Amino acid sequence: MNGAQDKVARHVRSEQASSLRQGFGGGERDSASRFSGFRVPPFLTGSTFRPFPATGYRFLVTAVTIIAMTNAGCKLALAALAALAVAAAAGCADESCPPIMLDTAGVAPAVDYGPLGEVLAACVLGNGLADREELPRCAQALDRQLAILAVTGPTATPALFPSHDDVLAYWYNAHAAWSLKLLTAKGCPRLIGAAAMLDRKFPLDGRTMTLRNIGAILAAEDDFRIAAAVPGATTNHARLPESPIEARGFQQSVQRRFAELLDDDIRVYIDVRRMRVLFPPVLWQFRGRLIFEYNRKYQTEGATLVTALLGYTSGPAQRRLQTALGYREVEAVSRQLLSAEKKDRDE
Repeated sequence: MNGAQDKVARHVRSEQASSLRQGFGGGERDSASRFSGFRVPPFLTGSTFRPFPATGYRFLVTAVTIIAMTNAGCKLALAALAALAVAAAAGCADESCPPIMLDTAGVAPAVDYGPLGEVLAACVLGNGLADREELPRCAQALDRQLAILAVTGPTATPALFPSHDDVLAYWYNAHAAWSLKLLTAKGCPRLIGAAAMLDRKFPLDGRTMTLRNIGAILAAEDDFRIAAAVPGATTNHARLPESPIEARGFQQSVQRRFAELLDDDIRVYIDVRRMRVLFPPVLWQFRGRLIFEYNRKYQTEGATLVTALLGYTSGPAQRRLQTALGYREVEAVSRQLLSAEKKDRDE
């Protein structure tokens, strides 16, 4: 195995270890399994008790304290534990992660994705994830791209986006660029989880936005595949592209990227042994809609997300999904640690 292949393999192992491949939705191990002698009470097992990397061991210590309060008869203990879980799941509060600021002085509006092309060529691995070792060396090029995007956009400079595909390509490239920036952005005390990354504010299109805002704009499109195939830096989204997305041929790019997403065993994980399929949030958000539309179209009941998706793909991706017919379906949320100061750890 050469150096590049070894690097990809290490990133795959790290990402799979940092995703809820085994612990989400009734996984085979819980977060406390690494602590010898600690027995998780029944009401904390399954999908209720999950690891919270943003708070680490402090969550476990506090949880144990609350459990002790429960045994002592404290009526507020369960409510306190629930509040703690919500706070921990948030990962990084707004006051801990201030908006990211950019220097846009002298930057002229332009539809120019050249700097992003440099970053993607240097910092994207074969599995569509970012190379954390290379990314800091691309910081200047990435900031140049983000500054251009901050003063350019469908709202700030509508004349520069004559077609709807021009607009959609802008949102795709902006989402990819800011996903990469947020992997190394400073400002949080220690760590920021993948979920919290969606809500960190930054300048874009002449206003303040978040990755969640971009996702909502794309989710409003008639074709759900446009939102599902948006590129991102974690397994919560489709893979990062090797080059910027172009307006020309955008619809074909979406179809190709969507097929790649369904055929991606990192992002759409088929657990044969446990007979379940884990879908990333970017796809899971459409589960109810797709099942409803399938049942209505074919005048049936009991459709699953796998069944509904079969009609949207072909070839290897379709054959892969067919092997998972009848499997249990769960949402797989990446709990990747995203910090400029601390690298991922395998758990």
